[in-house]
Amino acid sequence: MSFAYLPLFTGDYLRDTQHLSMSEHGAFLKLLMFCWDQKGPAPLDERKLCGIVNARSGDEVEALRRVLSEFFVRMEDGFYNKRMQREVERSEVLSRSRSDAGRKGYEARAKQLPSKSQAIAKQEHLTPSPSPSLSSTQGQTKKTKSTLGVAELVSMGVDRQHAEDWLRARKEKRLPLTQTALDDVNAEATKAGLTLPQAIAKAAAKGWGGFKASWLLEDAARTTKTPPVGRQAALEERNRQAAQDWLRMKEAQDAAATS
Repeated sequence: MSFAYLPLFTGDYLRDTQHLSMSEHGAFLKLLMFCWDQKGPAPLDERKLCGIVNARSGDEVEALRRVLSEFFVRMEDGFYNKRMQREVERSEVLSRSRSDAGRKGYEARAKQLPSKSQAIAKQEHLTPSPSPSLSSTQGQTKKTKSTLGVAELVSMGVDRQHAEDWLRARKEKRLPLTQTALDDVNAEATKAGLTLPQAIAKAAAKGWGGFKASWLLEDAARTTKTPPVGRQAALEERNRQAAQDWLRMKEAQDAAATS
């Protein structure tokens, strides 16, 4: 996933921010954009924060403070938004995975290309090579079409039931298990921090014909998605926040009057 664009989930955003004012919306979106571009937190310095969100008046600064209090967590190195930090980490993982896959694909294609000396030798060699015998051709064809089965997977430490279920899923998708395909699954398992038996067990449980580290991340993101907050709870939280803001403002006015 490229960091050239911000993944904004409009449904989630609108559900959680319907109580915000226009100034608070602006401050929140500007902070999210900053965290995405920097791949990290917003600064702790309030002057820098005001510069990021273009807060000029006292009301705009107060809007910034309310947004930070409600949607961000203060840490030693800055203000973090939990959802944005998860998206940044997820995008970095996907970006590395795709980069590694592209590099491996290039290396595999490069191995198939003849070297310069091989190309010259092929051009200079004028004597035709003898045709392979029928028996040798059949042997090569049989070797090329050979596939792996349950016994081979079990010998690698895969549970027999997992192996049978996974091979059945591959058969339904017309995906014969060759050594090349198994090597690719093993490489993806390593990216995900799993062993080959663990990756095949996960694929069998999910009905996947193959295994990709990115599939595991997407599946985890779907299962850990926060359920929507009830409308009544959101209204009560908004009222509570408004009451606290009014009390703070009243105390500040009283303090200024007595001084």
